[in-house]
Amino acid sequence: MEVPMLRSLLTLFIIVVSGLVMTVAHPKQISKIPESLQNMTNVRLPVPGRISAGPPTAEQLVAFAAAGGDIVINLQSFEELQDIPEASWAAKANLDYFHIPIAGSNDLTREAVAQFDQIVTANRDRQMLMHCGSGNRVGAMIALRAAWHQGATAAEAIALGEEYGLASLKPHVESLLKE
Repeated sequence: MEVPMLRSLLTLFIIVVSGLVMTVAHPKQISKIPESLQNMTNVRLPVPGRISAGPPTAEQLVAFAAAGGDIVINLQSFEELQDIPEASWAAKANLDYFHIPIAGSNDLTREAVAQFDQIVTANRDRQMLMHCGSGNRVGAMIALRAAWHQGATAAEAIALGEEYGLASLKPHVESLLKE
């Protein structure tokens, strides 16, 4: 065989093996909102493997894990979580749990977005439930991450944020993206 033909076959082999590895690594990729999670506040599935919503119950975290979920990113403030042991609920469901407290627009800082980006990037191949009180802060963080860490234009970032639930924080996010 000629060298170009061997290279083509090797490339095809690598693509096929990569696809198989991805399939094995993600046997339960969440591609639709599980019925057990459909009553969550403002639940959305903007892309496979990424659920954005309001706060989950302990039962919903168990259902998320059963559907193939891997990690929870909670953007609620400390005040919102008083008397809510969400971290222990996540641990009992064998979910990795991350908490970045975002109380409002003043907490949408470059540092908070960098922390969010690190978590999402490090777990990019895992199934995520990202939540706050309504999905609005999730959408804001997604938009800012897209612009500040992924090179999206302001318009692209806002559109992506809206897919995740960006609503009342939109004017503030637009202002941050103009800075």
